[in-house]
Amino acid sequence: MRGRLLFVLWCFSILAAARSITACSVSCVSDYITNITCVVNGINIRPDNCSLKFTFTIKSQSDVKCNTCPIVATDQGYFCNCKVSDSEMASFYSYDINFCNASSCEVLQSAFKPKLNIKLSPPPAVDLQKSTDYINMTCKSDRYEEHMYLKGRLKYEALLQESHGSWNRTVSLTPSKNDYAIPSKALLKQNTEYCVKARFKAEDTRDQNSVWSEWGEPVCWTNEQMTEQEDIVPILLKSLGPACFIIVIVLFVFYNPATRMKIKTLGRTPTPAPFFKPLFQQH
Repeated sequence: MRGRLLFVLWCFSILAAARSITACSVSCVSDYITNITCVVNGINIRPDNCSLKFTFTIKSQSDVKCNTCPIVATDQGYFCNCKVSDSEMASFYSYDINFCNASSCEVLQSAFKPKLNIKLSPPPAVDLQKSTDYINMTCKSDRYEEHMYLKGRLKYEALLQESHGSWNRTVSLTPSKNDYAIPSKALLKQNTEYCVKARFKAEDTRDQNSVWSEWGEPVCWTNEQMTEQEDIVPILLKSLGPACFIIVIVLFVFYNPATRMKIKTLGRTPTPAPFFKPLFQQH
């Protein structure tokens, strides 16, 4: 009797596990380097012994390869991050994604293609170069700009916003121009903190599809007001600059040995006035 009860309980656990697998769904993206990240929905059991198995077949070689990665429970849900070989990210590969527990596996998604589900890792912090009237920002990613399939196809979006306000502005940058000059003096408030962050994606083609990455780390600064001393300096340079230049030229002329010699020679040359004085008196 006890054995029958254990058998019935075992059957119910198998059915519950099968129902939990059937109810599951998965949504995956690839960073197009080595990682495939999936969000698993509809899990009704503890995921301690659950995993996703990524299987693909190289048809030309009749070779089947598998990567099995655990499902992790977080506050935001159930995730799985699987690292695969970078050679497996080639544009012609596709995966079957299986949800597995201790007793069985079931296909959740067939023919998952990394090239059609690209979500790049967030870009590094924006590089800022400040001047008096402008702040030049440059978006870049050494990790992807030399990528075999993405080189020259990255487009950026930069978000400029007040740290403690609602004002913001979004700037779109093309693959051919990944920098932008912010007119800080004309556009930004004085003595106010601003932050800028960037995200990017690959340009879509017939063979590849990409979504925006997560935002990268923000870079913040305070747009400080120019002091009175900083205001006076340009005015003094504009007004006194020409006068100082003339003084330098005059000093150079008078202290030049050749010029001084010519002046002395002219000073010793007799004047012809005494010869012309009798003529003027006669007339």
